[in-house]
Amino acid sequence: MNFEELAWGAFFYRLLTNYDSRYLKLFAEKSLRARLPQNPGAVSVDEFQASVVNSLNAWGGRHIRKDTEVAGVLLNGLCGLQDKFQSLCNDTLLTVNLDRHRELVQHIFNDLRLICWENRGPVRSVTVHLGETFACKLAHIVNPALFVMWDDGIASHFWERKMIESVWDYVGFPTLMQEEAKSVVSDFQAFAAGSDPALFLSRKFEYSVTKPLTKFLDEYNWVCRQRNLDTSTPPEWLFRIPRHRHQA
Repeated sequence: MNFEELAWGAFFYRLLTNYDSRYLKLFAEKSLRARLPQNPGAVSVDEFQASVVNSLNAWGGRHIRKDTEVAGVLLNGLCGLQDKFQSLCNDTLLTVNLDRHRELVQHIFNDLRLICWENRGPVRSVTVHLGETFACKLAHIVNPALFVMWDDGIASHFWERKMIESVWDYVGFPTLMQEEAKSVVSDFQAFAAGSDPALFLSRKFEYSVTKPLTKFLDEYNWVCRQRNLDTSTPPEWLFRIPRHRHQA
């Protein structure tokens, strides 16, 4: 992937969805996001419900009830993984050694997706699991610089092409995304004035917070499942990026 492909995906995503309003609001809550990786126990259930649970629900998590009971279950799950998240707190998608941390990343994903609660109805109760899609979304909230979000469609896309071992092979997915991220950064640094493509795109789209590179990769993946990027014209500013290749 090159930078213009990533930017084109981000442009399409902005046009096609309204998911970002909740994402940007959540990631503006700096105090909450600073406490979640280091000490999730310092976050109240009410605060977690009002921010994280409501955000997950707004992103399409219809099975995630918007109440403090579910918030407490998810928060307890994060508390149980506190030491594992702390082991990765200084890592980003670009820097993490996935050979070394492969089991750790997969363990976090597995534990999150199996978090469960009871949905009680008038006739019977049903056990609900957080699931694959929202496990990685929750992990992304805790460490957005490292964890790339996916959904069933994205997972199936890579599995059907035999690029990951299964739709539960989460660690195989960031391994692929790490290569894409390095390619984007290398391309951006070679042709554009700057070293941070995520910062550039966030400023260009006038986002209220700087989105991480992992979020832009997610947007590209999402758009590729929904629209054919080759059939439309990129925005004019893509062609006005100064392209000064560094001399060897």
